[in-house]
Amino acid sequence: MAKTDKNYIKMTISLYFTQLKRTHCLLNGEDLKNMGIAPGKIFKRILDDLLEAKLDGRVKTKKEEINFIKENYTDSVTI
Repeated sequence: MAKTDKNYIKMTISLYFTQLKRTHCLLNGEDLKNMGIAPGKIFKRILDDLLEAKLDGRVKTKKEEINFIKENYTDSVTI
């Protein structure tokens, strides 16, 4: 923050450290396996996309996370 004089950058960095840094998904790899998704590189992609949706405020609850995966990875989910 000390390296910039732009307030919006300082505010963004502050937001990250005060709120977003501890944000994590409620689902994990074991949950993805239970949803019928075969383990592999897709897990990282799904969990990264899920975290992004969480940070953007598009998902908040575990049920919303499950629905997000079902809606966006229908080819990977067997249930």
